[in-house]
Amino acid sequence: MLRRVSLAISLALAAPACATPVSEIADDYLAALLIRYPEQAQQNGLATPAAEHFYDASPAALTIWQRREDRWRAALDRINAARLTGTDRITYGFLRQDLDNSVRTRICRQELWPVEQMSGWAASYPDLAAAEPVGTPANRAQALRRWVTFPDYLQTEIANLKAGLAAGYSTPRHNVELVIAQIDGLLAGPVDKSPMYAPAATDPDPAFRGAWTALLTDKLNPAMRAYRDWLAANYLPKARTSFGVLALPNGPACYRALLQRQTSLPINPKALYDQGVAAVADRTTKAKELAKQVYGTDDLSTLRARLHADPANHFASREDIQSYSQAAIDRAQAALPRMFAVLPLAPVHIQPILAFNEEHSVPYYLPAAADGSRPGSYMISLYKPKMQNRSNLEAVAFHETVPGHHLQLSLAQQLPAAHPVTQMVFNGGFVEGWAVYAETLSDELGLYSTPLSRLGEYIQLPTGMVADPGVHLLGWTRPQTIDYFLKTRPDYSPDRAASQADRIAANPGQLATYFTGALEIMRLRHAAEAALGPRFDIRAFHAQVLGDGSVTLPMLRAKVEAWVVATK
Repeated sequence: MLRRVSLAISLALAAPACATPVSEIADDYLAALLIRYPEQAQQNGLATPAAEHFYDASPAALTIWQRREDRWRAALDRINAARLTGTDRITYGFLRQDLDNSVRTRICRQELWPVEQMSGWAASYPDLAAAEPVGTPANRAQALRRWVTFPDYLQTEIANLKAGLAAGYSTPRHNVELVIAQIDGLLAGPVDKSPMYAPAATDPDPAFRGAWTALLTDKLNPAMRAYRDWLAANYLPKARTSFGVLALPNGPACYRALLQRQTSLPINPKALYDQGVAAVADRTTKAKELAKQVYGTDDLSTLRARLHADPANHFASREDIQSYSQAAIDRAQAALPRMFAVLPLAPVHIQPILAFNEEHSVPYYLPAAADGSRPGSYMISLYKPKMQNRSNLEAVAFHETVPGHHLQLSLAQQLPAAHPVTQMVFNGGFVEGWAVYAETLSDELGLYSTPLSRLGEYIQLPTGMVADPGVHLLGWTRPQTIDYFLKTRPDYSPDRAASQADRIAANPGQLATYFTGALEIMRLRHAAEAALGPRFDIRAFHAQVLGDGSVTLPMLRAKVEAWVVATK
């Protein structure tokens, strides 16, 4: 899983030597985007004019931004896309998709129901605080000027939530409860142990530590507590009890738009559901074969019990989880040249998820800073090691690091001719699809250390393709969704099943991206292998897939098919 708040972006913002109509639009769009979303710039080591502020979530700022989007779209409409080649063709494709998706999803009014536990402010802003540049007088002063505005950001959020309730928009009630619990975790304990204390914890200046402590004590903590108390007293009782977006105004149209934004495919939700049912059945066959080899059973309920009861499938300590994950990454790094001609320059480090959030968070990846100031970070939960399954941890490590997210996103950062806007735009179907494909690729490379770890990979079924439209198209309830996961996923505990259900409710369409993208990449590979026969080169295929960054799946299909024709 890639944290949305931390998309990887390049340092080069200057216009190319020979500006084109496409690059001029892209330059203007990127400059405005970095001002609109300064959090993304900060996470990736970029200085912007808005570095002393946070994202402006006010209705007035949104209206201005949408008008600018409409002007950029009109400018793209005046360009003959069929005649574009090279970098302009790629840049145009990214811009077109991002702007069209933004317009499509306006119908969802997501600014009116932003309470969610996966990447809302309570989950992502501690990472932002940890990435705050300090260490110099100028940086310290800027950090203080910026974070003193955080209470204003929270007040704007409350105003939007009030407007949402009045218009019939709200977050599912249990998701609100999860966010309240997150904030309670942020506020627990002494100030100097708070996740929001990170800028002071990494800076040696006593005066700055004192100023930050005062800011946290007098401004930030009271503002977070006031937001939390308002949620509990005023929002939670009115939050929707229905689970999917069907209950919101224009719910079906909203889900279609969100699904297209997440996957980059204009896919019908019912068609996605049907594809998911078939894909789950197909992969379950492979999982049952492996289960019989490892545990002598192909019954999924029995397998769940065996996975839970087997001492060899659990960890002895928090350190055991971290060392096991590091060993998997080290093996993968050593094997990469067999499948890839170009390797990432940025290193990747393991970082534990902060204690306040480790119980409820899933592992995720934070990209390296484009200026080289920070490595890629694989964020893992060390919570209750004796309850965590060893069987799936290697697959998750390969997904999040190499040959998954870290490899793909680092190579995108290294592209010499790419316009930086292509790295600012997130294509979940490609990014998450590649990471799932990388899990299977790791099996081809022989990276799984035991048959149990191979089993752990293949019981990770494409259930998101079923459950996501199940919730948002077919109206599944939370208990129905949890029950579906428990019946199909022997690697899921009841808590894990509940967490995935709540994730679907918080972020419609996102859980469908993983196998939607992976199956498309695998289809393209099989077609290329069939067409090219002995001339097929896996390193050349991967160079084609990764060579333009995080493209849309339709763009990827067109590129790979053209490469096959040219190679023949």
